Amino acid sequence: MFKKVFGNIKEAIIRFPVAIAFCIISVILWEILVDNEIALVRNFTLVSILAIFLFTLISLLAENLKINKKRELLLNVAGLFLIILYYITTDGSFSEKAVSRVVLLSLSVIFFIPLTFLIYSHNETRVWNTLFIIVKNLIISTLFSLISYLGLIAAIAAVDVLFNLNINDEIYFRIWLFFAGLYAPVLFLSHIPKGEDLNNEVVIGKFLNILIKYIVFPLTLIYFVILYSYLIRVIFNRELPKGTISYLTVSFSMVGILCNFLISKFRKFHKVYNCYYRYTFVIILPLLIMLFIAILTRIGDYGITENRYFLLVAGFWLTIISVVNLFKSEKSYIFILLIFSALSFIISVGPWNFSNISTLSQVNRFNRILSGYITNEESSFHISSIANKITDGDIIELKSIVNYLDKKNDSNRLKRYFKDQNSLTASIIISELNLDREVVKDSKFNYGTSEFKVNYLNDGEVLIYLNIFKDNIVNGYTYNLDKNLRCSVNSSGITLLNKDKEVYSLDFKDIYYSFKNSKPIPNIIVNDFSGNYINSELSISRIEITMLVKGIILED
Repeated sequence: MFKKVFGNIKEAIIRFPVAIAFCIISVILWEILVDNEIALVRNFTLVSILAIFLFTLISLLAENLKINKKRELLLNVAGLFLIILYYITTDGSFSEKAVSRVVLLSLSVIFFIPLTFLIYSHNETRVWNTLFIIVKNLIISTLFSLISYLGLIAAIAAVDVLFNLNINDEIYFRIWLFFAGLYAPVLFLSHIPKGEDLNNEVVIGKFLNILIKYIVFPLTLIYFVILYSYLIRVIFNRELPKGTISYLTVSFSMVGILCNFLISKFRKFHKVYNCYYRYTFVIILPLLIMLFIAILTRIGDYGITENRYFLLVAGFWLTIISVVNLFKSEKSYIFILLIFSALSFIISVGPWNFSNISTLSQVNRFNRILSGYITNEESSFHISSIANKITDGDIIELKSIVNYLDKKNDSNRLKRYFKDQNSLTASIIISELNLDREVVKDSKFNYGTSEFKVNYLNDGEVLIYLNIFKDNIVNGYTYNLDKNLRCSVNSSGITLLNKDKEVYSLDFKDIYYSFKNSKPIPNIIVNDFSGNYINSELSISRIEITMLVKGIILED
């Protein structure tokens, strides 16, 4: 049993010596960083993680291509050269950009690893066996590592409490580093099959059979029903989808594709499985339309950021593989892995990399906003001359851009406007442009979970949309719609002030009775009105309302 669970560790060390060596190096480096922040150690830690996956790939390529030891050594030397080159050409920081790049390159390598088993033969059985064994071993090694870790720290905690040893809490993190950085990877590598073992039919255990059929598959269907319900709501209400739908669509689509792969083995025995296998990518395509509408709308409003770039590329990947597999009776999982691996690599390097594209987009937003205030020739222009001309709405956008670029250490990309500064930071730019002054919020802004929008019509008419939740109703809140217009909300109702003069009021009880008596209030559309009415007391938990108000003096 022990050998079955832990596999042949000795053989894994022989098959993947360099990868396991980098596992050890990675754990040692992390352990050192716990005590001391040493730049040299910190800089190589992320690189060592990438090296684990790269040398696993090299070992499997050499094994499946049947390369002799001398050529395998040359491949390892080339891999080591690439790792050193990557280390030299990166800043080695723990910034989001550095971590994201390592994650992308690691994913590129990870998704290419299964393809090394399919170089000479990629019949349906071999493809399924390869992917299934890798996924199964990943789950098993993760679970065993987690259980072992929890068991060990529970034992240490028990000893600490019973014998009053006052063990430093740091020990738990150090143990986690060992299990995550060495124990789990070696356990996984020890279960990676050899090429000749993949031609035989893989037997699915009873536990996995139940897990796939009765848990993974039904949950996947439920997720898709939820997404389609939201899609129908968006179409019916003619509203833009929320930004979070992009993340949900990508994640659930990937789960759906994984489920498609898992149930492909059972599709011939049940009509439901066969139907899902055939139409998975048909189901995904309409959701991708909603994804692109959501993400492109936000890119149009706020420019590209790393996360939006990732979502856009993920949507592009899902579109390609969905269209290709739409017309295939046998789904091409090799194509899915290959495209993902290629895209992950492409967006992490070169001028089109995620960091550069997002920075360029935000710099262009900054340039576009400032260009509306620059009238003089650039040679005689000084940035401080327009500081007090910038409107409140533009201040909010500019400040957001400046802080974003500063977080990425890219503030110097705005140097053209601050030529007298040797090095730019967010504080310098904010000070020069006077972006810290008090502003009135734009006509569309979120306060916690509440939202308002304002549309100015003709002859002093204003269309006001409010979507207010319980906290802001109970506690009371005042929304600055513009310089002259304020909206006060409390548990009783809504009051509109124009230049501090009350011009409109609406009692929540009037709305309640209008619903009860089926008598709508003129110039008001109520989309949602939720709460309780007990003993003549009205308690509102949410109201979503659109009001047409007349006689408003517009802002100067």
